[in-house]
Amino acid sequence: MNINMEDLRSELEGLSADQLHDLRDTIDEELECLEQYSDCWNEFNAKYKISLDSLEMLRKINANDNTTLFKLGNRVFTHGKLIKSKNLLVYLGDGYYAKMSLKNAKTFFERKTESLLKDFKEYEEGYNDKQYIYKLLQEALANKIREKMDNFLDESQNQLLNSPNQNPANTE
Repeated sequence: MNINMEDLRSELEGLSADQLHDLRDTIDEELECLEQYSDCWNEFNAKYKISLDSLEMLRKINANDNTTLFKLGNRVFTHGKLIKSKNLLVYLGDGYYAKMSLKNAKTFFERKTESLLKDFKEYEEGYNDKQYIYKLLQEALANKIREKMDNFLDESQNQLLNSPNQNPANTE
C-alpha cells in the first residue's frame, strides 16, 4: 500500500464534518465503479476462458477426423465435418475480426487473458487503497461527530450548572 497512514489521518482530521461526508460519498461512488469494473473483468475473463476451451476442443477435433456435433437449435444437434478448420476468424473487439491460425488464436487469447490479469491486479491495488481510505474516513467522521456531541454535552451541562436553580416547589 502506497498511502502514508499518518499523513492521511492528519489531513482527514483537518476537514470539517461536511467535507468528510462529501468525501465519503465520493469514495463510495468510486468503490461502486470499481466493483462494476470487477464484474466486467470477471465477465471478460470468463469469455476468454471459454474461447481458449473452444480452441482446445477445435484442436482435438482437428487431430481426429474433423467430425463433430453441430448445434441446430436449442435441443437439436447433427453430425458434421469441419473443413479448413486450421484457420479461424477471431473477434478482436470493437467490431474487428482477424483471420488466424489455431496456434495464433490461442496465443492471442492467452495474451489478452494475461493483459486482463495485469489490469485486474492494478485494479485490486486501487480498490484496496480506496477501501483503506474509506475506513480511515469513517473513523475520522466518527471522531468528529463524537467530538461535536461531547462539546454539545459539555455546553449543555455548563448551562445547567450556571443557570439559577428554579425549583417550582420553592416558588410561592
